[in-house]
Amino acid sequence: MKLARLALVMSLGLAVFALAFPAATTTAQVDPGWLQVWKVNDPATGQIRIEYRDSTGQVLATYNVNQDFNSAEAVGPYVLGEPFQAIAFLDPYQGSIVYQDANIPPDTSTMFYTLSPGAAVPGGQDYAFAYTITAMPSEFEQPAVSTLYYHFLDGSRTQVYQQSLGQSMRRLEVVGFTDTGEIVLAVMPVGIGGYILFWTYSEVSVLNPATGIATPVPDMSGFSPDGQFFGRVTIDNGQPALEISARDGALMLYPGPVLPEPVQVGGSVTFSPTGRWVAYQVARQDPENEKFWTIVADTQTGQSSVVLEDQAQGYDLAYGHISRWMDDNTLVVGDAWSGSSAIIDVTTNQLLRTATGQFLGYVVGLPNTTGFAASSTAAEQCPGAPPSRLQAGERGRVTFTNGLPVRVRQTPNGTQIGTQPEGATFYVFSGPECAFNYAWWYLEFDDGTVGYVAEGDFDGYYLEPWQ
Repeated sequence: MKLARLALVMSLGLAVFALAFPAATTTAQVDPGWLQVWKVNDPATGQIRIEYRDSTGQVLATYNVNQDFNSAEAVGPYVLGEPFQAIAFLDPYQGSIVYQDANIPPDTSTMFYTLSPGAAVPGGQDYAFAYTITAMPSEFEQPAVSTLYYHFLDGSRTQVYQQSLGQSMRRLEVVGFTDTGEIVLAVMPVGIGGYILFWTYSEVSVLNPATGIATPVPDMSGFSPDGQFFGRVTIDNGQPALEISARDGALMLYPGPVLPEPVQVGGSVTFSPTGRWVAYQVARQDPENEKFWTIVADTQTGQSSVVLEDQAQGYDLAYGHISRWMDDNTLVVGDAWSGSSAIIDVTTNQLLRTATGQFLGYVVGLPNTTGFAASSTAAEQCPGAPPSRLQAGERGRVTFTNGLPVRVRQTPNGTQIGTQPEGATFYVFSGPECAFNYAWWYLEFDDGTVGYVAEGDFDGYYLEPWQ
């Protein structure tokens, strides 16, 4: 199991109960004829692939991708990878991974910069990604500042919002978008670690991008599609409840089902498209003997029930992550790393079927893969750099060219930490990361040196595959 983030959620001792939750004003629905996008991890090879499937689960197109897609999100027919120094996305029409510079300023002795995970910007054919770049002073002599951008498929970007975060190791992150185009933001710590299961977002606000006004809202673990309701899980004497706060201040508490044993933590609150159903998960918080329960609350009746139990096998959980809703009555639980997803009808609590991989969403309005490139390993090329020949998980060596060593850096184009001579061999941890017109690979050389090295330029390759 790839563990998500953790927050200990303490019971507030609330005496507010509600058996009738106001339905969301939007009635966002999906067409089952639209293409589905799935991410699959092959545990045998460690390779990730993106699959486009029809409503029956048949795979219509598939593309092998690299480690940059450990985290992924569907953006129309495109799939956004996990950004590091560059924005990476799969273009199925070209059958290739496109890298575009995120324009992160270079680190200095007094300031360093961090790029947040991206999120899809809704908007029909005007596909864009939203992310933040945060400037953090190394000595905290001035406030950290996060800037929110929209990044478009043509490589252009526009600044949307900026927020000062005080003298701290924190950054502003995009949690998601409402159906009306508002942006849900949260302030997150940088560098958090440990045994992490769930996260309750704090310092949450909803930004109207047209006015630039960000309105504070309650701490939460998930929000309704219309952005009017915010949910989090509370634990009281080992038993869970779902707490929902409305923007107007109303507070509703939905007691969970009585579980056969106490739980310690909960989160992953996920509203259905119309807001009638709200799914969440709770866990023992025992890394040696973990167990998850997936619970669904019916906000019309106030009833809650367990729809899935998952006992860890060793350290692995099969269904330790809520993917998303397939429609208003169908919940998908599972992720790419477990290798399996459960598709559940919450009106009957019946398991409809299992599927391989993690459901990323629908390609809105697109029923087939007409115009897509043939299924293959997605080609990769960084802007300004020659086509990459290295692969994560493989070995390589420094090429024999002009007798000069290659520079090893702490970050792409960052501080030099050493050099390696021609013929030096290495293991490829990950890459490429695109920055400053180079493809940078994270390598471990046989002498123990670890760092980033540029693959080459249009005059020749500095590195090459080698067994």
